Amino acid sequence: MRNDRTKRRYGSIPEIFGLRDWYVRNFDNAFETHDYHYESVTLSRNKADKILLRDMKALIQYAHTSKRKRVGYYITAYAAYLMVRLFGWSSYGKSSGKITTI
Repeated sequence: MRNDRTKRRYGSIPEIFGLRDWYVRNFDNAFETHDYHYESVTLSRNKADKILLRDMKALIQYAHTSKRKRVGYYITAYAAYLMVRLFGWSSYGKSSGKITTI
């Protein structure tokens, strides 16, 4: 789904304090799908954002068995969802040429 020769956007997460690296490590596939829907406009923005949240929650359930760890990850997933809802309008429908379909 992606073109490996170029740098991806990863939900437009800033590279401060290692924040992007953490999100990429934990939610890479969810952000890749989200960015694809944003660039190709295959779904409404609201639907693409809800799919992002659903995918992040599924990754949390699959990867983390500790209840304490899951709570923290859920908080960060909802924070990411809130950020894309608030600021995602600026990227919706804009193609960066970084994600291509096969």
